[in-house]
Amino acid sequence: MIKAIGFDLDDTLYDRNAVYRKVYEAFQSETPCNTLFESFNPVYQDCSKKHYQSFIAGNCSKSHYQLQRTIDAFRTFEYEINLNQAQRFFDLYNDFKNRLTLRPNFHECLLHLKESSVELFLLTNGANSGQRSKIEALELNQYFDEDRIFISEDLACSKPDIEIFNKITSSLGCEKDEIIYIGDEWKNDIEGSLSVGWQAIYFNVHNKPILYKHPFLKEIHFEKDLCNLLYSL
Repeated sequence: MIKAIGFDLDDTLYDRNAVYRKVYEAFQSETPCNTLFESFNPVYQDCSKKHYQSFIAGNCSKSHYQLQRTIDAFRTFEYEINLNQAQRFFDLYNDFKNRLTLRPNFHECLLHLKESSVELFLLTNGANSGQRSKIEALELNQYFDEDRIFISEDLACSKPDIEIFNKITSSLGCEKDEIIYIGDEWKNDIEGSLSVGWQAIYFNVHNKPILYKHPFLKEIHFEKDLCNLLYSL
């Protein structure tokens, strides 16, 4: 029996790529670069993950992580930007981030789950300040109690480390197989949760190959199908 349902934040509860497309297009209007968003975005996301891990490990400052990922991403396409331009990109991101909206059907689904007997929690990687602003923009406190919002910087560990999942398990007070976690990233969300005995729903919005089957794993591609599955739990 499922007693707790957890959600990833970025690209699960909202469409992160839609946000970054707006950021990139706005930046392009000021600082033209002959690279399509579809080429730039995967590189940028990889740079962001790399510098985030360095920040979490204490090897760089938060500001370095926030700016250097953009410099490195543009450098991949042989386009050099300076710190002021990287800051402008980050400022545009903060502006658009404050206008986030939930994916279709999620408001009604989350309200339904909130009123049910299951416990909801949010588990997200990232710096506290950045993730908190997204939580506020999406008004997630109406679905998740404050003590059930877990941000990796606050816990001094991050997905997919087993430590962070064990900390959440202890906080929830459930058996591991009574917890189900929903996320869009295979390594961080799915492998991480399965590795500690949680159940998992791979919200595969990017249509990436599923690396293996598991009895505790379900795969979903569309918002409506995910909501219908959650209604049935």
